[in-house]
Amino acid sequence: MVDNTIRDLRRKHNEERDKEMASLYSLMLGLAERDCFPNNQLRKYCDPNNTVAGYVFDFANPWYVAEPISTVQDIKLIVDGTMIGLEHLAIIIRGQKIPVKVAKTIYEIWWGVGEVLQILIEDQKFINQNILKKVNLEIHLDLRTTMYYGIPNNLAQYVLNHEMEVL
Repeated sequence: MVDNTIRDLRRKHNEERDKEMASLYSLMLGLAERDCFPNNQLRKYCDPNNTVAGYVFDFANPWYVAEPISTVQDIKLIVDGTMIGLEHLAIIIRGQKIPVKVAKTIYEIWWGVGEVLQILIEDQKFINQNILKKVNLEIHLDLRTTMYYGIPNNLAQYVLNHEMEVL
């Protein structure tokens, strides 16, 4: 009888904690919409020969604490309805270029609170097309949390839309 009472109290406590964490997570998603894009610019990215090698945009850490770059589990990027393949995306943080598909193996580099990194698009088809002055950018970002927050699979999933000026 006592075991069932303790078990029921723990279950109720865990359910309440999960509701609170889900509420906090919802608040953080709303802040991400506002804070992840420090500017509205999609800029040309040139290689050392000054040849356009891609486009880059600034993106701030949406989480409320610093996390290793390995928390980036997946990025899906859609620009004006065109999906950019994962193999054509890289993260540039403090001058280091990391392909997105290997970012989840990088535990030594931390992404600070509010720190701005760049997301680089290196898709040759995208680079060669006639890009308008403004584009709609949709980003799906999956971050694996390093602590339990009551979020399903410990995966913070952001879906953000932003209009960008092409420079």
